[in-house]
Amino acid sequence: MLKVSGLTKFVVVVLGCCTAVGFAWVQSRQDEQQQDEQRRVERRDLMRAKLMYSQNVVEGLSTKNFKLVADAAKEIEQIMRSDVWQPKDKAEYERLNGELRMAADRLQAAAKKGELEASALRYFDMTLSCIDCHEYLRGADF
Repeated sequence: MLKVSGLTKFVVVVLGCCTAVGFAWVQSRQDEQQQDEQRRVERRDLMRAKLMYSQNVVEGLSTKNFKLVADAAKEIEQIMRSDVWQPKDKAEYERLNGELRMAADRLQAAAKKGELEASALRYFDMTLSCIDCHEYLRGADF
């Protein structure tokens, strides 16, 4: 019969614990990576939706379909309320996000009044806000 010393038992227990902790850490890291990928996909899908609604704004302005413009601006504003864009520096993002939402609100208001020139200018303002936010988010840490 093989005799096992107390030190050997201790080493086996410690190695077993280290292995269990290692597996748990790997699993948690894989979960984080899956969540990061899911958020990236959600951001991509929402950006595509914003692009589609922006195209609706241009179509509505071109055809003087102010309901299409107002509805698209409302959808863009709603998308901007999503929490998938949450960089670590929230203060700057919140400022840019607020500017974009206000620009979308002003576009919606101008379109509801049927004001073509004001709607076009508000769309331009909203587009500039989008560009500013994109510039920020490209370098942001999520």
